[in-house]
Amino acid sequence: MKKIIVVLALSTIFLRASAATSEECTKTEALSASPGANQMSWMQDSEGWQAYSAVATELTVIQSGKGISRNIDKLVRFEFSAPTKKKLINLFNNDKPLHVERRLLASGETAVDFSVDALHYQDKSGQAKGDSASLKGTVTFDKTFTKAKSTAAMPSFNYSDGSRLQIVGSDLRYQTEQRRSPLGVWLGSGSISLARMTIDGDEALLPLKFEDIVNKSELQQRANLLDMTVDTSLKSVSWGDDSVEAVHVAFRLPNLDAKTFAALVSDQQKLGQRNLTMAERSAASLKAGARFMESLLKHDISVLIQDISATYHGFRAGLSGHLELKAEKQGRGSQKQDFMKRLSGSFEAHVPMALVTEISRVWGRKTSEHQGKEPVSDEEVNKKSDSMVAKAIDDLRQKQLIRIDADTIRSTFEIKKGKFFVNGTDVSHFRAVER
Repeated sequence: MKKIIVVLALSTIFLRASAATSEECTKTEALSASPGANQMSWMQDSEGWQAYSAVATELTVIQSGKGISRNIDKLVRFEFSAPTKKKLINLFNNDKPLHVERRLLASGETAVDFSVDALHYQDKSGQAKGDSASLKGTVTFDKTFTKAKSTAAMPSFNYSDGSRLQIVGSDLRYQTEQRRSPLGVWLGSGSISLARMTIDGDEALLPLKFEDIVNKSELQQRANLLDMTVDTSLKSVSWGDDSVEAVHVAFRLPNLDAKTFAALVSDQQKLGQRNLTMAERSAASLKAGARFMESLLKHDISVLIQDISATYHGFRAGLSGHLELKAEKQGRGSQKQDFMKRLSGSFEAHVPMALVTEISRVWGRKTSEHQGKEPVSDEEVNKKSDSMVAKAIDDLRQKQLIRIDADTIRSTFEIKKGKFFVNGTDVSHFRAVER
């Protein structure tokens, strides 16, 4: 949490200029930017990425000390180095786009207001340009600096890679309410939302339009375990004259080892105290992440898929279930246990018959139009599509891969003892060869 101001700022200062095409919550305490892998080669030579690297390095170093209050004071007084200021001028037309102010409230709490100036930038390479409104936010700490609430908002952003891709978004908001555990892990809840986002280009389904994207997450501790929940929803995703509504994904990891997470936090703190370049810091972070995953897999892990569902043309389909991964154990002189033999789980899927029919009819109509044949009546398209659906459904029922229950297609998927079952039928031969 002591780095929350820094990370919030970094996640938006150069998001557009450095050609990052997605934002996600990577820790319980912060929002970070993740550049597209296929753009990395040229992006690292761009002005935006070089400025991002310089700013990230300098801000990480000044926030690496112990004591949140002292780090806030350092951040308030901080000024970038002369080389970094020069880079910032090219992005913001000034050398101090990050503003931080500390306030003592009547309640004894400490409020930290921060803002990042609006960005209007085009890379000299001509491959990327971006605009974003000013980011503004506040973090409020209690007297002990072990509890914190944060809010941040940015009205709009616009990114183009200079050739085919354009991303436009509006009303980005972020908030958290957290407390620090004795192990140093920040527990609590957070959310990030985006009112609208459009991705445009020359791909077949573009432009894609997203409305009301909301991601909520929560991390709590119970005894020596952490319980993490993630809930993501979209009001709609549309393309052309079609759309999917009420998209929802919710899952929970109820038994994550708390000490393993605490070790990751400790690794990050130690990493912040080292004077490294961005490339060195990234490499060290990858190694820390690998150690974290290796330690995590030494414990049992449960994933509860609470809901994956969406509505198409008024018909809703969904899936729910759970996965269990037993701890990885090394026997005496033996190979590690096979991953699939340690994995078990069960899922229930439900799809309305009417949805299958609707998708078949829509696809049939679009295929007919794409082939450019003579006009075909809706009656002909529907008749052909319905016949294909009936045949496919009958075939799947005979193979016991689906069940029909009150006009709803249902299936139960199970993983046990290294095998995959559908409605009790072993279909492991369809699975890829085990390693």
